[in-house]
Amino acid sequence: MHALALTLTLAWLQSPGPKELGLVAWGRDYQEALHAAHSSGRPLLILFDEVPGCSTCVHYGEVVLSDALLVEAAETLFVPLAIYNNQGGEDRRVLELFQEPAWNNPVVQFVAADGRRLIPRLAGDYSTSGLAAAMIAALRTAQRPVPEWLAIYAAALRAESAPRRTELRAMGCFWSGEACLARARGVISTRTGFVEGHEVVEVQYAEAEIDRAALEACGTQLRGNFVPSPKDQLYHLRRSRWAKLPLSPAQARRVNAALSASEDPRPFLSPRQLASTER
Repeated sequence: MHALALTLTLAWLQSPGPKELGLVAWGRDYQEALHAAHSSGRPLLILFDEVPGCSTCVHYGEVVLSDALLVEAAETLFVPLAIYNNQGGEDRRVLELFQEPAWNNPVVQFVAADGRRLIPRLAGDYSTSGLAAAMIAALRTAQRPVPEWLAIYAAALRAESAPRRTELRAMGCFWSGEACLARARGVISTRTGFVEGHEVVEVQYAEAEIDRAALEACGTQLRGNFVPSPKDQLYHLRRSRWAKLPLSPAQARRVNAALSASEDPRPFLSPRQLASTER
């Protein structure tokens, strides 16, 4: 673990790369990337980008390509390669090989070690949810495992971008109620609290994504003046060894639910999150 901690420390001390490329440790040599894909079995994640680039390129780098979980996914589940679409030389050769236009907004392609495109190119969607969904589709096409932590993050990002509703669910104990709701597909957020003395959970969910049967299994719908109780939020997580981990809201809910049921929460944590608790 000391070697891992040193590696992570050195990574943070390195000079930042172009802001258009975010925080991903990109390779820049196509042949080396192909060799790494062959030896590891991981698909290539190729970013075709304008560097230096326009505001769209900068935003994609500073937001999507700097998202901690997506950065980890790019670096550990794929072989990341950046090709500048406004340069000559080897960059231009690879650009032409994949028939990508020059001086263009960011495009992502997922490619097998034999150069075969795994899924349609990701173009025109500059969102975190778009990249997360494409990562999962590429892994499945390549018959590579999709880790649970990435799957729940992608589902949460998709739900957050959809129209949503909020309702109150009453149950005997809001600790178990919140844990129950965390397992329902389409849930975006939960808050514990009271309505006229009843323990309730305020749940916000994506209308098109929600598993209505799972929602109905978590208490009874109630209306009234909701008074939040922050000290009871994520009760089991806040009293665990995982409490100080930087988790996405979806991860926090699923870890809390696992702990509530005395289950192992580690499948919902990324390797780097797990490593940070062991140093």
